[in-house]
Amino acid sequence: MANLGLVYRIRGDLDRAEAMLLQCLTLFQEIGARPRIGWAQALLDALREQRRQQVSAAPSETH
Repeated sequence: MANLGLVYRIRGDLDRAEAMLLQCLTLFQEIGARPRIGWAQALLDALREQRRQQVSAAPSETH
């Protein structure tokens, strides 16, 4: 699931990437896989930072 999230992220489909990574994080939390929880959270943080950068780099629209 995390790999699918990474593929979606690389392809620029950040919504699908986030959905996959959130599912992955939830599963890791349910089974108590602490190292993987941190890893999945780091991937989500990086994705959200990428999204913030895209928003701030987009030209502002004025009407």
